[in-house]
Amino acid sequence: MFKYIIFLLFLIGCGKTNNNSQGNQTDKINNTEVENSDSISYSNDSTIKILKHPILIGDTKIYVKTSESKSAIPIRYFNMHDNENTSVDAALSILTKYGGKIIEFDAQKTREIKFNLNDNSYSIDPNRIYTESGIKYTLNYYNNFSESAFNAVNKFQNEIIQNFLSDSNQILVALHNNTNGNYSIESYLQGEENDKDASEVKINKEWDPDDFFFVTDEIIYKELIKYNVNLALQNNKTVTDDGSFSVYCRNKSITYVNVEAQHHHLQEQIKMLEILNKVFMDIYKK
Repeated sequence: MFKYIIFLLFLIGCGKTNNNSQGNQTDKINNTEVENSDSISYSNDSTIKILKHPILIGDTKIYVKTSESKSAIPIRYFNMHDNENTSVDAALSILTKYGGKIIEFDAQKTREIKFNLNDNSYSIDPNRIYTESGIKYTLNYYNNFSESAFNAVNKFQNEIIQNFLSDSNQILVALHNNTNGNYSIESYLQGEENDKDASEVKINKEWDPDDFFFVTDEIIYKELIKYNVNLALQNNKTVTDDGSFSVYCRNKSITYVNVEAQHHHLQEQIKMLEILNKVFMDIYKK
């Protein structure tokens, strides 16, 4: 069996449970436990357990939110953009059926993470921080690069990986949401903006082009083809180093799957996650 880490970059949705209380109090809402904690904890057998883990970036505290339910397969879904809501709703739906763990930034409800350091303000795209060139790029993009900010962001991403994404037995899935027509499977076709990032592209004309899978592993690619989905295989030789998690996974020889869907395409993204779970259940048994 080969090693999987699948990142679900989920967009955090309208039906998402919010809890603003502090400390270690636990509430039960719709069979879901909600708890704020300074330590990582794991789910029980009958509920989805939600924890918030504080973490510093510079002088600013944000939270990493985990939602977990017992699963036969160690699937981890990773959402980085706190304004992408549909994918988290889709993941929570899948969690109640298959189990697993969702990891998401509970920051400022925006795509960017804003932080303070030494009385200066900074912004980053949290999907551009997993290589050194990516950290430099995202800080420069928001016109706020400094060596101290670079070090703070680098420390932050190292702590995220070590505390939540370092288990070699995990299947980590990254999921995103996009805006209609702004980013689609068609961007990976020959002659288009991202053509050098993909070595293979399959398109189902009956699907919305904004709903697609982007994978780094050829075995997963071949399994997903069987479901007639929109699908791109990352070209690990020529992919642009933009600091995204797919590039990090290429560098670390980790298998990565992005489940990308348009905002508010909830049923479509649930269907995509259903397909992905079926694929991994089959692979995990081999």
